[in-house]
Amino acid sequence: MGRNTDNSIIYLVTFFLMSGYYLGLSFFFNLGIAEFSRYYTVSLRFILLLIMLYYILKASKNVEKNSIISTIFVFFSILYIFKILYTANTGNNTSLQWYEYVFYYISYVFVPFWFFSFVNLHLSKDIIINATISSGFLLSVVSVYIFREVLTSGGIGRISQLSEITGEEIISPLVLSYSGALTILFCIYKLLYYRDIKIGHKVYLYFTIILSFTIFFLGATRGALLFLVFGTICLILFTNLRRKLLLVISLICSMPLVIFILDATGSALLERTTDATQGDTSGRDVLWSEALAEFWRNPILGGMIEVSGIYPHNIFIEVLMATGILGGILIGLIIIKTIRTGIILVKINPAFIVAVLLTLNGLILQFFSGALWTSILLFAGVGLLNKNYNIEYKK
Repeated sequence: MGRNTDNSIIYLVTFFLMSGYYLGLSFFFNLGIAEFSRYYTVSLRFILLLIMLYYILKASKNVEKNSIISTIFVFFSILYIFKILYTANTGNNTSLQWYEYVFYYISYVFVPFWFFSFVNLHLSKDIIINATISSGFLLSVVSVYIFREVLTSGGIGRISQLSEITGEEIISPLVLSYSGALTILFCIYKLLYYRDIKIGHKVYLYFTIILSFTIFFLGATRGALLFLVFGTICLILFTNLRRKLLLVISLICSMPLVIFILDATGSALLERTTDATQGDTSGRDVLWSEALAEFWRNPILGGMIEVSGIYPHNIFIEVLMATGILGGILIGLIIIKTIRTGIILVKINPAFIVAVLLTLNGLILQFFSGALWTSILLFAGVGLLNKNYNIEYKK
């Protein structure tokens, strides 16, 4: 498999990890044909699945043995798919058909993990960064255009309120916030670490940061704010003194612009964050309670994969509910080993912050909002860190 083909596949898959995927979906919402969006989402996911499988089959010829994380992940996947089939056999009502859960888990979790387990970050870092930034930029441009009337009329607390007012489907506020935050941090990373950036490209990166902050505030998502804070701390901690000072000074100088964007969007992010500190969980506590009750009924291997007609909005509680203590131990080992791996790698080479940020974004998203069977960012990051840890320790 040629290097150019490798690069094209990695760029394409990374582009559609999150921002690029929802970029296409936003057109269906904006055109008022959301009912046809499933043709786009399933078709795109199936095409990407085939492309990733092709890459995996070609790349796997050069692999000597699997790592511990890979082995644990396979065992967990077998357990989870078994529990999907078990839930379907019991006749329990779920939001999707059993084969849809299997398809989504394979296409969003299982295959992306293995795909990025064959991606060498030393060779593909620029591709991953550029694909993430370009997809985030395009999503920002399209979103700002779609919500231009909101932005020019004083903004709105959270973009989901627009759907409540008009009755029309719009892009998820979670997507806008998490995509915006990830794009901002990747742009900052590139500005910090790439020395020979031309003026025109710098303007593009700064403009992308401004647009990304706009959709970040439109989404007004507390988890994304947490990711932005922790991601910024990572950039400050794992770099040299000169870059630390440059980043801190830049953050201080940029605050007036950030406050202006916050005011222009009318974002309720700060109010929602304050509410969270006072115990507001936006109804998640009910979902968590029902999921944990299902876990306690079946503590060893778990019960159903879904008990409230919706996932619990916390990946760890969902894992306990669906796969019990056994699944919780397996996922716990994967996450703990991944965190340890990420810390080790960024100490060796700050370039690995890219993989850490990707993983951190997915982890926080899944901790507060996402479902296990759509954890693509988290397991893409886990696979990427897993691969590059093995490379570093074979040197």
